[in-house]
Amino acid sequence: MKIISQKWEGIVTDVCDGSFWAELHDLNNRHNPVEIAEILMSKIPEEEHQYIEEGAVFYWNIGYWKKDGKCFSEFKFLRPTVWTKRMLEKLEKKAKELAKQFGLKK
Repeated sequence: MKIISQKWEGIVTDVCDGSFWAELHDLNNRHNPVEIAEILMSKIPEEEHQYIEEGAVFYWNIGYWKKDGKCFSEFKFLRPTVWTKRMLEKLEKKAKELAKQFGLKK
């Protein structure tokens, strides 16, 4: 069983060669100020690298395994939403209706 001691929500602000910079929002105590950190790409699982870009949101948990007390640090980036053609058509129709309702289009 994992015991999580610290949780952050991060937003990538800059991507460099071999690292990235992020704003970290403390999820354990939302009153804490935003922190800025440089995070090495080598600390991020390879399968997450494709999602690291400016503006990307991620979660960073730090804790330990109850069984043996070993520490862990895990990162998970939010996946971009995949829009289907049907979803886009539905949104476009709704946007046209709203534009007409507010007199933005004839």
